[in-house]
Amino acid sequence: MSLNRRAFLSSAAVTLSLPWMESQASTQHQTKRFVGFYVPNGIHMQNFDIENEGQLQTLSPILSPLESIKHKLTVVAGLKNTPAKPNGAGDHASGTASFMSVAHPKKTNGLGIKNGITIDQVIANHLKSSTPVPSLQLGLEGGSSIGDCDSGYSCAYPRNISWASDTQPLPKIVNPRLVFDYLFAGEDKNETVIQREKRLKRQTSVLDYVNDQAKALSNKISFTDRQKMNEYLTSVRETELKMQATAQSCGLDLVTGQYNNVEAHSEIMTDIMVMALSCNHTPVISYMMGNGGSQRNYGFLDIEGGHHDISHHQNRKSNFEKLTKINHWEITQYADLVNKLDQINEGEGTLLDQCCVFLSSEVSDGNRHNHTNLPVIYAGSLGGNLLTGQNVKRSFRSIGELYISIAQTMGVELNQFGDAFAPLQGIALNS
Repeated sequence: MSLNRRAFLSSAAVTLSLPWMESQASTQHQTKRFVGFYVPNGIHMQNFDIENEGQLQTLSPILSPLESIKHKLTVVAGLKNTPAKPNGAGDHASGTASFMSVAHPKKTNGLGIKNGITIDQVIANHLKSSTPVPSLQLGLEGGSSIGDCDSGYSCAYPRNISWASDTQPLPKIVNPRLVFDYLFAGEDKNETVIQREKRLKRQTSVLDYVNDQAKALSNKISFTDRQKMNEYLTSVRETELKMQATAQSCGLDLVTGQYNNVEAHSEIMTDIMVMALSCNHTPVISYMMGNGGSQRNYGFLDIEGGHHDISHHQNRKSNFEKLTKINHWEITQYADLVNKLDQINEGEGTLLDQCCVFLSSEVSDGNRHNHTNLPVIYAGSLGGNLLTGQNVKRSFRSIGELYISIAQTMGVELNQFGDAFAPLQGIALNS
C-alpha cells in the first residue's frame, strides 16, 4: 500500500502526525532536520578540547558520554563569533542573542532591541511548506523578555536564541505539557482545551481519540510500518505517563511548567523533541538548556553555588572540577537526544542521519568571556552530506561559515550570514 505524502491520525481534539514509513517511500521526500542546542556559561575547554585533528578516537572527559555515537559526531575547534562581543559589559546577553544570528545585538534595556535573523529561522523559512509547524523553540528555564538582564542588555537577548527577524525574538516554551498539547492539538481548539482538562484529570491518553483509526490503518500497511507506528504510539503514551508521574513525584506544576527536578524536566523535553522530529511535525528546533548567564544550582550533582558564579572560576581547581561535572551532565543530555534519534530507523539509515544536531555556548571560557575558540560539536550528517566522525580545526574562522554549510546542505541558497561570506571548508561533502 502507498500512503499519501503525510499520514495522520486525527479527531476534533487530537491530530497525530505519523513518522516516515516504507509505504511512503515513493511519495514522501525525506525532510532534513536541524536542532540548535544551547548550553549556558561556556565550557571548561581544557576538558572539552581534543588535541589530535582527524578521526575521532579517544574523546575528552566532557565529551565522553558521546563515545557510542562518535562515528556520527564532529568536533569543530577554533571557530569564533566576533559580532557577539558586546559594547562594554554584557557578554552573556550579547553572546546568547548572537548564538545563531552571528549579529551584533544593539545594547538597550528596553525598546529598540535589534539583533538579526537566526540560522534556524533561515532554514525554517525554507522548509516551512513541508511540515505543519516551521519551528519549535524549547527550553528548561523561563522568564520574561522585558527588563535589563545583563549590564544594560534587554532580557530578550539572554532568554531567546531564535529570532524571526532583527527585531522579533521567538520565546521558548518550557512547559512540556504545553508543547505536548501543541504537537497533538486537533482542529477544534476550544474542544481541545475542554477535553484536555478532562483527560488530565482522568489521566487518559490522547491516543484514546484515535485508537479506531490506528487499528484501521494498521490493517493496511506492511508489517515493518505497523511495527514502526506501534513503536511511535508507544513512545507517545510513555511520555504522557512520564509527565503524569513526574508531576506527582518530581514537583512538576502542569499549569506553569515549573520543575523542582531539572533532570526529569530535561528527560521529558528530550522525549518530546524526539517525537516532534520523528513524526516530522517540525524540521527545526532550538533548545536552551538554560538562559544566558544561568545561575542554576546543580545540587543534584552535589555541587554548591550557581552555575554562572562557578563559571567565573578564577583558575581555581575546585571550580574546574565543578564545571567539568556540570558540562559532562549537559553533554549527557545532548547524548541522550542524539542516541534516541539514532535508534529510530528512517529510510536507509536512522533519523539522526537526516539531522544536524548542533551544540555550542555563548562564550568559550566563562571567566574570560571570550567569543573565540567556541565549543562546537554537531551530530548527524544530513543524509550523508556533512562530515562526521572527525575532529576538525578551523582556527579563527567565523561560526557563520559553519551555519552557511549546514543551510546549503539543507537546500537553502545562502552565501552570506553574519560576518561570513563562504561555507566552512571541508564540512559539506557534496559542495
